[in-house]
Amino acid sequence: MLVARARLYVRAERADGQVIQVGSIGIGEYVGEAALLGRTPAAAHVIAATSADIMLLSAREVLELAGAYPALWAELKDVGERRTREHHQRMRSR
Repeated sequence: MLVARARLYVRAERADGQVIQVGSIGIGEYVGEAALLGRTPAAAHVIAATSADIMLLSAREVLELAGAYPALWAELKDVGERRTREHHQRMRSR
């Protein structure tokens, strides 16, 4: 999902049931790459804080684009790994 206009909050539920904000996504950013690349369920929920215009791409479309553009693949992989590390860190620290 690519954000054309919006502010999105990324929230996750800890093992104790507490819901915490683990990040935010703004214009020009994307979300969902970690789950797509890891082929796992999303670790968090994305909630629109404002009106939103987003572009949804299927997993197939993303993988086709990433296959055609190696730099995009590297970016998705790097961002997905960084966000996964940050997510785990935030879930433990609060």
